[in-house]
Amino acid sequence: MSNPCFSCKRWRVFLPLLSLLIFTMADERIYITELLRDPLGGESSIPGGKSHEFVEIYNAGSDTLFLKNLFLSDGRAVDSLIPWLSPIRSHRNCCFNRSFVTPAQYAVILDRDYVLAPVESHFQISDSTVILSVDAASLCNGLTTTKGLFMYRGARQRIDTVLAAVLDTSQTISLGNEEYVTLHGAQKEGVSIIPEGILFDNVAYCLNPSSLSLGSFESEFSGWICSYTFEHRNPSMYEIACTLALCKAGSSQIDEVTWQIVKQDQKTPVHSGELSGGVYPVLLPFSIPKEESNYQFVIKDNMSQDSVPLDISKIWHPEAPLKINELFVRATGAIPEWIELKNTTTMNINLGHWRLIIAEDTCVLSENNNVIEPGAHAIITKKASLCKALCPSQTVIIEPDQWNALNNYSDTLYLVSPVSHKASDSACYTSSWFDHWYNQSLERIFLEKSGFSRSCWALCEKPSPGKTNSTIQLYNTESPKVSIDPIPFSPNGDGQKDQLVISIIHPADYATKLEIYGFSGHKLYTFTKPVAGKNCWNGFTSNGQYAPVGPFFVIATFTNGKREIVVRKKGILWQ
Repeated sequence: MSNPCFSCKRWRVFLPLLSLLIFTMADERIYITELLRDPLGGESSIPGGKSHEFVEIYNAGSDTLFLKNLFLSDGRAVDSLIPWLSPIRSHRNCCFNRSFVTPAQYAVILDRDYVLAPVESHFQISDSTVILSVDAASLCNGLTTTKGLFMYRGARQRIDTVLAAVLDTSQTISLGNEEYVTLHGAQKEGVSIIPEGILFDNVAYCLNPSSLSLGSFESEFSGWICSYTFEHRNPSMYEIACTLALCKAGSSQIDEVTWQIVKQDQKTPVHSGELSGGVYPVLLPFSIPKEESNYQFVIKDNMSQDSVPLDISKIWHPEAPLKINELFVRATGAIPEWIELKNTTTMNINLGHWRLIIAEDTCVLSENNNVIEPGAHAIITKKASLCKALCPSQTVIIEPDQWNALNNYSDTLYLVSPVSHKASDSACYTSSWFDHWYNQSLERIFLEKSGFSRSCWALCEKPSPGKTNSTIQLYNTESPKVSIDPIPFSPNGDGQKDQLVISIIHPADYATKLEIYGFSGHKLYTFTKPVAGKNCWNGFTSNGQYAPVGPFFVIATFTNGKREIVVRKKGILWQ
């Protein structure tokens, strides 16, 4: 006689011979919404792997989840879930000595050694979260970076009902000697993993963009959980097929709910409808036009209204939506290498799985979701922690798992989209283009021109990651321009008109020579390092003598190897 089996969510569950299979009509929608398997610190350290591993669960059903006969397992180790009895001072607003989790409530399962760690290492946990633990020294004998888990009701040697799981979808759940693994999620020390599309059968896990978010879940809003998938059936079609799954925590049946798919800044919905009757989760199929816009799913439940963005950039975006906007290739001790990207579209662009090719080596910018808003910037760097002080708070900063070092003197870069698998942008540079290049950044002058063009790049004395390029106003011109002020100027030390300001604008690929001649044709002064922008003269000659009173000429010579342009401006020196 073979073992009886039944389908539970997306897993196959095999029960030992003669065990009792309990069918229940209870509305138990339990989800593992966050998992930290590799805390900061050593594997057996406090704080570290011995104290700071955790599992977060969410009760999205309408029934209370009781801990009786509830277990956590990796297939080999089996732990009984138990209440955390004594309050923890750093989490005084959480729920302790609680043997149940109410509908729409979160619970966090902590290592028992968590209380031995310094208070400053404790997590930030949302109020009203139930704190739980297990009857063992550590969660499932320690959570390795590839270990999968499942929660079930039954006994230590018997599975009655699997409530939630984080493991490969093809694996068979059973109790024995086999440990389960989850391979569909990247891992990074100190960063948890969270599910994507949790209401669908094939759930993928990604790095948590919030780093850690105990007691909350990114796909939950006001008790609603929303998951969606896109299907690009035909690239030549003007629409994208979408399926959205929806459930309401604490409610087993759908009451009168209205929904809309809307474009940003537009009142007329693309789609709308009503939900009534039936059970959760509910599936909504619809299509979205391929337009350069941000879409939102809006739901109205009684008197409340909430919305969730629909990220279509994962499957479609306009051609070349991202540009390489600034480069810092000559790292210092305090500032690492970085590359600034700019979103040139009017829609959000998700950087997940974009690739950067440098010197024939490829790195994936981000395994998880990192969204750049329209007109905003993202910084790709070798060391994110060192770049944060340089960037505005709203700037996306990404540290790829693998960083390919930029050459200090010459290099070529390609930015490749995971949607089109083509280069969205490319750029190159060489030190021969620039005079006096030390540790300045390279700023992009023209986003519409090829990044291979010398005329697109200029040195920036004050690098500006996450901000508008400061050199654009100095080099965004077709031909050189020179202006002087004041006329006349009088360097007599009275504090008025003592400096002649020579303002220069020229194309980035031109070199500048700046000189001042007297009315007789005798050279008075040569600027050793003229710059685009403002250059000041104090009325002295190059040998430190007073320049003669009277007319003089400012002569600026611009060359780019192919062409020479000379601009003359007449001024008057007056004492």
